[in-house]
Amino acid sequence: MRHLLLLAFLLIFAPGCNRPAALSQAPADQVPVVATDLFPQKKQIETLAAEYRTNNGIPALSVAIMRKGKLVYSGGFGMADVATAKPATGESVYLLASISKLFGGTLAAKLEAEGQLRDETIVNLDLSKPTRDYIDLPANGHTHTVAQLTAHLGCVPHYGGSSTPDGHFATAAAAAKQLNNDPTLSGCTIGHNYNYSTHAFTYLGAVLEKVTRRPVARLVEEEIADAYQLPSVRVMYREKELRPNPHRVSIYGNAGNEINYEENSWKVFGGGIEANAIDIARFTHLINVGRIVDADTRENRLWKRLAPDSESPYGISWRLGEMDGVPVAEHSGSARGSRTHVRLYRDAQDPLIICVLTNGGITNFRPEALVTEMGKVIRGK
Repeated sequence: MRHLLLLAFLLIFAPGCNRPAALSQAPADQVPVVATDLFPQKKQIETLAAEYRTNNGIPALSVAIMRKGKLVYSGGFGMADVATAKPATGESVYLLASISKLFGGTLAAKLEAEGQLRDETIVNLDLSKPTRDYIDLPANGHTHTVAQLTAHLGCVPHYGGSSTPDGHFATAAAAAKQLNNDPTLSGCTIGHNYNYSTHAFTYLGAVLEKVTRRPVARLVEEEIADAYQLPSVRVMYREKELRPNPHRVSIYGNAGNEINYEENSWKVFGGGIEANAIDIARFTHLINVGRIVDADTRENRLWKRLAPDSESPYGISWRLGEMDGVPVAEHSGSARGSRTHVRLYRDAQDPLIICVLTNGGITNFRPEALVTEMGKVIRGK
């Protein structure tokens, strides 16, 4: 009997047995704990999300919300995989689609301001210089600056051009070479006319590879994801085959049928990055508090319209505007099996970040609408 009591004592108090799991060593503002006492609107938000998912035939929808620097909510709705009835969570990983552009523009502004990589490799980058100062471009009209690429002011074609890359590309530079048959758009004035372009971000990737001598996949993961403890942020096709990820959702077409991910290595910055909603909210928060870029770079590069007299509402990759009298910085994404949105309400006293990620649906929905409704509920508007 004494031996049994001793064994029970050892099992209870032995290291690692029957003890609460240790919290992540990430900074306190990054620990994924839902602070219900800070979020009295939890029930309303969950009702909005559940109804929106059902009304739009979305298999899975995940939400992350940060307020005043704290993660106050994360959750999933529906099925990350319908066939296996795997539920979505706040940590489910989705293709970000064009939210990927935020990583390209933010990294570009960071490298310009700091002039070096994490390992102190010197980087010489001036976003106000012509793109052709860094990479080869077609002779037909490509007089844009690097910054104009990030604000969709370069008159670069979007999808549907004659030379959209196909296959796997280890670098953006290799993909950019396959865009070189396309001139800039006829009738488009560089620096003034707004023309949304994913191809522009392939050129941006080639520029960053030139000045850093590193492929964009490595830059995203080493200089942003790993540096700031955003572990779900990964380039989907860093290798030729899609890397295994147990948290990655399946994706679905307009008929509700499961479809395959497209090989998107040619547009890493344009739409080839995946992550969960929590890490996208964290990424936005870290910019807002001056961690990823300093305050001057944030205010005068990322979150300042590049050309106020132009048609573009963009700074360096971030779309800028105002909601209910509060400035916002945001971005949407749309691709096969993925529609996404992230928004920061830039209220100095009450900053609010909402991220919604989805894995497809049967209607032409925009998660931005759900983000807006959630924002109204949380801010009491």
